[in-house]
Amino acid sequence: MIKEIQLIKMRKDIEYLTKNYFHSRTAMSKAFCVVPKVLSDIEKGVIPQDAKFIFLLEQIKFIKKQIKEAEDYDPNLKETLKGIRKINRMTQAQCADKIGIDPKTLWNFENDIKVSFKSKQKIKYFIEQIKTTDGTYSKLVRQYRKNNLLNQQEFAIQCGISFRTVQNIEDGMALSNQTKKKLNNILNVN
Repeated sequence: MIKEIQLIKMRKDIEYLTKNYFHSRTAMSKAFCVVPKVLSDIEKGVIPQDAKFIFLLEQIKFIKKQIKEAEDYDPNLKETLKGIRKINRMTQAQCADKIGIDPKTLWNFENDIKVSFKSKQKIKYFIEQIKTTDGTYSKLVRQYRKNNLLNQQEFAIQCGISFRTVQNIEDGMALSNQTKKKLNNILNVN
């Protein structure tokens, strides 16, 4: 009975992967290292031999994991994190502590050495939190400029910050505490 349930899941996985990623049974069978007839049989409800069945389950699991990693891949994540650390004047150890990961893991991540999926998710969450928090400033700055008919350059001069900093603020980038203080004075934010 368990094999039959696994076969149902396997058929659904194969159908989904073929439709969304491989686009043909031939391409799919190459990815699974089996002949196309095996996939045809599975679609008809024929259960493969034990060894082949276990092999296919492992292949599906592996391919789904590879697809997930590819979809989660963000080539700018490392640079974004380094930028956040630089703006906030954080060492890797301080940043790792805020993220909740080991400093060595952060070093590995910033030097393109593979880190666990869980650590990468924590890093992504940390970056999103920073962007969301500082994204509030983005909205406030835009609204203030609109209400006061100021362009970015005029606003930068009024705040005592650089034009590039205003662009970064409006792009939702992380802000230094010093910049936040200057903005708080102008925007009347506590």
